[in-house]
Amino acid sequence: MKNIKLSTKTISLIILFGILISNISCNKDPINEAPQKPNLLYPANNSVHNDIPYKLGWSCFDKDQDKLTYELYFGTENPPKLFTTLFDKHVYTEGLPIESNKTYFWKIIAEDEKGERSESDIWSFSIGNLPPGIPFNPFPGNNSMNQNPSSLTWECNEPNGELLFYNIYFGKPGNMLLIEQDFSENSYAINNLTGNQSYAWRLDVNDSFGNIVDGPIWSFTTSFIPPKLILPANGEENGPWFPKLQWFCDNTETLTYDIYLGTSNSPELLASDITENYYHTDRLLNNQTYYWKIIAKKTDGSTIESSVWSFKVFGDPIISSFTDTRDWNTYLTVTIGNQTWMAENLKYNLAGSKVYDDNPLNEDIYGRLYNWEQIMNGENANDGNPSGVQGIAPAGWHIPSNSEWNELIDFLGGEDEAGGELKEEGTDHWNFANGTNESGFTALAGGIFNTRVGQVYEYMGRYAAFHSCSKNKMLLLIEDNNNIINYREDCYNSLRCVKN
Repeated sequence: MKNIKLSTKTISLIILFGILISNISCNKDPINEAPQKPNLLYPANNSVHNDIPYKLGWSCFDKDQDKLTYELYFGTENPPKLFTTLFDKHVYTEGLPIESNKTYFWKIIAEDEKGERSESDIWSFSIGNLPPGIPFNPFPGNNSMNQNPSSLTWECNEPNGELLFYNIYFGKPGNMLLIEQDFSENSYAINNLTGNQSYAWRLDVNDSFGNIVDGPIWSFTTSFIPPKLILPANGEENGPWFPKLQWFCDNTETLTYDIYLGTSNSPELLASDITENYYHTDRLLNNQTYYWKIIAKKTDGSTIESSVWSFKVFGDPIISSFTDTRDWNTYLTVTIGNQTWMAENLKYNLAGSKVYDDNPLNEDIYGRLYNWEQIMNGENANDGNPSGVQGIAPAGWHIPSNSEWNELIDFLGGEDEAGGELKEEGTDHWNFANGTNESGFTALAGGIFNTRVGQVYEYMGRYAAFHSCSKNKMLLLIEDNNNIINYREDCYNSLRCVKN
């Protein structure tokens, strides 16, 4: 083979051509690949849900590391229509227009920066009956302060328009109790909250398909709660002569009270720094209207006052009479406040009853003496007001309960004062003249027949003892003071009845 000699010029041209070819090859763009086919992840294909899926998720990879744009196709049609476009995100969490008992289809189309596209498979999921929403918009507001609510209110959405039922839990934080079950309203009345106290509450929401949603725990703190007046009732027409003013003020702090009472609707201060929730006044004027209110005071000096109530004091006792058709005994009666009492002791000659000293003259004055079983005539003990116990009472009348005696006693000034109002004046039937009988009740010291210590009549002139239908409770008036004693005694005592 012959040696071929190239000139220097030829070699230079060859090298230059090679460089040009190399530059042309290096400047050419690489081939762009489409994104990987999107891989759908959640919700699982053909899955069934009784709630709204909180996200749609997928994965996708681009070999060229381009930023990807995703088109989400979603709906009840198959194939689904374009729903939204997302930029470089692999999840959709913005909420979906989901309804119960429908099937939804979805897919993803990924597109890179150079317009290359790839499309996922079409997946589906089905929705059963959607549960209620989580309760919201509570009143009182969550963590709110200085609240004095009369009710709890809230809102709750039901996607299917079904009637919702609520289990309501309420109480102190950490100690909520179920207070109402299957409640169907969005407002629940609450009463007697303590002032300056933290409360917590929550709701379980149920629909008619058995779906249950647990609501969040809400809390609030109550304000300084004003006193609530109790007695005498507002607008009372037969108010007591010696009213026992009563009120309720439930706060966590120790309180004292100022009492205002007067004949105008701006009553004057009557008493200060009272620590109880009641106060017995002095004798008020008959047929006079009085106004009253209570101001509660904290130890830091802050105060809050009740509303102003009024009552009209009862006038003079109303004396009348009636005849017991069983034996044609006629009795005086007396109306005191809202009660009408016999103003004489019962004389009905029940088998086994007693007359003091077995003297018929004492029956005419003091009536007869009975034991408890006799007055009840087989009925059960009762402390209601009225008692409703007929016993051996005349038709249209009943045996008084301890509560009915207490109403009379409170009307007349309480246990320390009422005895004088009930006793007959003078010493005709009492050893001491300390009764005023302002009530017209005309209690006489008729004594008892004692069955506990022998079988003996005793205490005439000294004691007036009256039965009640509250077992082992009797009323005892004593000769030398105005006190009332609720006395337990298994003896034969006098009986006064109350009109039905």
